[in-house]
Amino acid sequence: MHPEFRSLLTRAARHGVALWVMMAVFFPSARLAAKDAVEQLQAFSLFSEVDLPKLIQGEVLTERGPLTDFRRGISGQSCYVVRRSPAAVAERIQTAAPPVDNENVYFHAKIGSPVREADLAGLALNLRNSDVQRLVERTLKVTATSTDFCMSRGEATRMEEVVREGKSAGSAPAVIAQRAWTDLLLGRLREFQEKGISAVSPYDMEKNPVSPGEEMRRLMREEPEVQARFQGLLEEVGLFPSKTETRLKGAGYAELLNAQIVATFDLGAVFVKPLSNGEIQVLDVQYFSSNAYYVMLTLYHLWPISTEGGEATLVWRGDFLSAYLLEATRGTPRMAWGLVMMREIKQSIQSFQKSILSNSPR
Repeated sequence: MHPEFRSLLTRAARHGVALWVMMAVFFPSARLAAKDAVEQLQAFSLFSEVDLPKLIQGEVLTERGPLTDFRRGISGQSCYVVRRSPAAVAERIQTAAPPVDNENVYFHAKIGSPVREADLAGLALNLRNSDVQRLVERTLKVTATSTDFCMSRGEATRMEEVVREGKSAGSAPAVIAQRAWTDLLLGRLREFQEKGISAVSPYDMEKNPVSPGEEMRRLMREEPEVQARFQGLLEEVGLFPSKTETRLKGAGYAELLNAQIVATFDLGAVFVKPLSNGEIQVLDVQYFSSNAYYVMLTLYHLWPISTEGGEATLVWRGDFLSAYLLEATRGTPRMAWGLVMMREIKQSIQSFQKSILSNSPR
């Protein structure tokens, strides 16, 4: 498996009726309060059978998504319970930040609206990390017609200018690269805030341009049941045409992550949409990545349920990824990538379950 994708990922159970009935005796309130939630989840997801008592005990169901005609796309679904209210879970998803540990996460910043240069003030490129060093080296080689990164022709031209100016001024390589990426990231952040998801600039350095917005729409169209369930949310964030003027405001973030070969910049935003009956939908979208993949969407549907221990949330999670590294895979290798993705996601979910209970950083 390609190490860049392995690093990126480092982001179905079936039971008989008799077992369900036996377990329900010990969790009667969960069975009664969550029956509708479970039926709703089963109606659009890959999980035909959901053993809620086992989920309440901590089990996490995962299922690799179907193989589709979209060669760059891959997906997976998860189902689990968090012993907190949907509002608390949604807030945690939107506000929690991975700890900057200089091993996996080099930089993470919350982005204000409107974005300011000060939002990225904490960015520093540490050449002691080999993948950061390679990021700097490749940044200094960017030209208007050639780059190893995902960007537009205009961004490549601008980055070449910033690098040339830095070299002329005698600046250190890490300083030059930091200025170049700060300039690009600020431009992408402003574009996203002012124009929305659909207007994000394409990656057009190659023969066939890639539009982040169209990649997201294609991922959703490949799984119509999921798209239908989240259509309102997807319209309100601007991914699909909407009949209303309602637009959700997302909580933006920027990251620099360990990708083993070349450190990766990501830009994303988290949107929260309250529904009726205490349900909540959440979208975490990464609309820019400097390398390794094009876009990533994570959708959540949160249902309030009652358990013997108090309020809790039944969670369905769907992860959808478009990556150029996937285009050459098919059959068994492609299925293997999906299984690895789900293994990493399951570990992430288990960490989230523990952290929200202990109120520790995600």
